[in-house]
Amino acid sequence: MRYTHKRLVMEDKIVVTPDGEWAAWNTGLLTPHAEEVFGLFQRNRHENAQHWFFLRWASESDRDLLRHFPDPPQMAEYVTSASELIYDWRRELKLAYDHIINDNLDRFPADLAAQPLRAKQALDSAVNLTLRRVRRNHKLVIPQWYPKFGEVGAQFLMPLDLTGDGSADLALVVSAVGERAYRGHTVLTLEMAYTNARLVARPDSDWLTPNAAPVTGDSDVAARI
Repeated sequence: MRYTHKRLVMEDKIVVTPDGEWAAWNTGLLTPHAEEVFGLFQRNRHENAQHWFFLRWASESDRDLLRHFPDPPQMAEYVTSASELIYDWRRELKLAYDHIINDNLDRFPADLAAQPLRAKQALDSAVNLTLRRVRRNHKLVIPQWYPKFGEVGAQFLMPLDLTGDGSADLALVVSAVGERAYRGHTVLTLEMAYTNARLVARPDSDWLTPNAAPVTGDSDVAARI
């Protein structure tokens, strides 16, 4: 929710009523009955306090939402075109080794975290393996969004099988740089990666789930918001 709110602020999609008494934003989520869910806020009348206080998560049929927001707030958008949702394996991928290895070695499996040289070798091997697979199954690399990168362009998560057991150990964060290259910024735990991917859509992959599933194989799970 925090990341969704940050994106909506960037897009200027937090809606405030003309009298300044109410505010609302679209969470991008749906109720079990497929109604959109909104965060509903009211102006705080206490002095020396935050400007708004939270009322509730409101469905699109909520009485106060209908009364004060005849044009309901719009969802956040994370890409400008559908092509940004697909990883282009033709682009060259460059890794920021200094940040990945020097600053995030503690995220690697324990035996690799103790040996930086082996960690780099495992990283290169895992990236090369995934790139071979993604040419045959584009769903392996998943779109994501992270506020720190702002508007850098398409962002992706690439599974890294560092131990060779067929399961993802970490996710490589990749973003587009110019028209011909990608940059691998950092590595995330699978829990962190799921948070970023879920902003764009429910991951349509079998390696990135709330329970961290294996890398290999195709998924027939439909992506839904």
